[in-house]
Amino acid sequence: MKQAGEKPNTITFTSLMKVAAICQDPEKAFCIFTEFEEAGIAGAMPTHHMLTSCWKNLPVSRALEAIRSMEEEGKPPSKFAVSIVISVCDHGGSAAKGDADEPEKDGVPNTTAGCNAWISACYRSKTPEGALKVLAQMKQKGPKPDINSYTTIIRACEKSKMHRQALELFEEMLDEGISPEIVVCNCVMRCCAQLRDAKKATKVFEKMKEQQVIPDSSTYGTLISVCGKNNWCSMAMDLFKEMQDKGLPLNTYAYNGAINACGYAKRIGMVLDLFRDMKQAKVVPDAFTYNALLSACEKRLWPIRATEIFREMETDGPGPDVIAYTALISCWAKCKKPEKALELLQEMQLKGVTPNAVTYSTLAWAFEKAGDEVRVREFKKKEAECVPVQFRKRRP
Repeated sequence: MKQAGEKPNTITFTSLMKVAAICQDPEKAFCIFTEFEEAGIAGAMPTHHMLTSCWKNLPVSRALEAIRSMEEEGKPPSKFAVSIVISVCDHGGSAAKGDADEPEKDGVPNTTAGCNAWISACYRSKTPEGALKVLAQMKQKGPKPDINSYTTIIRACEKSKMHRQALELFEEMLDEGISPEIVVCNCVMRCCAQLRDAKKATKVFEKMKEQQVIPDSSTYGTLISVCGKNNWCSMAMDLFKEMQDKGLPLNTYAYNGAINACGYAKRIGMVLDLFRDMKQAKVVPDAFTYNALLSACEKRLWPIRATEIFREMETDGPGPDVIAYTALISCWAKCKKPEKALELLQEMQLKGVTPNAVTYSTLAWAFEKAGDEVRVREFKKKEAECVPVQFRKRRP
């Protein structure tokens, strides 16, 4: 047909894909689909469905071998085609699991795009170990890792809570002269937040500026939050003002970080000012906002204002949870009003909010100060019942 000068069309390619599916030849379907893309005939959904049908639940190692073969023949598949195939393959095989023998036996693809497809497979199957193994082989034997290689692996590490590994890879990426994008910078910033490491977070922020990566609202929000958790109130507020000066949208996350930071520093006036500004800007407070406000009131022993905020949470907010109730209970307990704390316990139980170990511990402390040993024993017993058996101290 092609020798006769007749141009294939969508029907031609759809028919060829159908034949490849009937013949159970996914590799041929992959090649046909690639040719289909090169011919500029796009948008035929049946063809896309046939490609996924051909590769569905087949081992990812087979797909990677097909990608490698196509690259060697000088007809590499597009990133779109690779993503379609990899997304439907079975990632439960040894390549995805990062089996120690698999990369040595099969090797890695001879192009960065092929290696990145393997890394993406590990990311989707939540097996960062396999992705790290591919990266190690790329560095030893080639091809050279690029921004996509590092970005995917760093995201995989974040997803698997390998936060320190993600930070190390970020440093390695910079050492290799690869300029990061905002996506990976925010990912690394979130890892710093999980580690509660404000020093590392600020270093990442400085690196972003050096690399001319423009921080967004998410960057600032995370950095403000981690500064707050480290009692760096002044820096958190400087960053908040910097956001305002740059005209970045002040979302709930940014306000929450600033409120939390001021709350840790016991600056209740600034906390309430931020809350007022938040409502004026029509930014909707969430449960974290109200809980941070209640925590700030608790630190300053201000139960009346805490109660007002709590009731506002009931009427206008998401509704008090166990954290909110416990914060208000603690506030009254620290003000030597155990009877008020007890009323709140009864109220939360009536409303279907289950007390936790911290709630009962707070009440036990309050009644211990009041000299009520009966209540102390009662609440200590309930506290112990809340703690899972494996975490309880063994008696000698």
